[in-house]
Amino acid sequence: MQAGRKPKPGVLHLVDGSARHLGAEARARLGRTPQTCAPMGGPPARFTDEQRAIWNRLIEEAPDGLLTAIDFDLLVNYVIAVAARDKALALFNETGCQVLVRGGDGKSTVTNPLMRELRRLTEGMRMMQGELGFTPAARSRVATLPEGEDDELKRFLTPPSHTP
Repeated sequence: MQAGRKPKPGVLHLVDGSARHLGAEARARLGRTPQTCAPMGGPPARFTDEQRAIWNRLIEEAPDGLLTAIDFDLLVNYVIAVAARDKALALFNETGCQVLVRGGDGKSTVTNPLMRELRRLTEGMRMMQGELGFTPAARSRVATLPEGEDDELKRFLTPPSHTP
């Protein structure tokens, strides 16, 4: 596992002029950066009504072009985590928001298991939010084009097609 901050995407090196500092191999990779444009599609058939509502809300609120078909599985996992967190929160609220509860012996107190589950789900959601571009910091690193607009950088990076 790499320590430190994530490497800067290659196209940003082109934009800010630092590409000249890259090695020959890294510069060659710049033109081969994978692009995905397939639309996301609908929610999985196995989703519950609650999960489907979360899916539709996220798709509607996401900026145009942010989510594509390659993000499908990650978005499915995120929706499941949101729905599970919502259920855990409802149960936690039903207990009167008690952080400490009686232990199995009836005498000691322990941290409410729902509190631990909420913390675990929230941490997983936080990580997925960053990957999906759902946080203010993540959105500041992403640029999308409205549907139908052409990307000048993509035209620059795409080699011209040679027809015989």
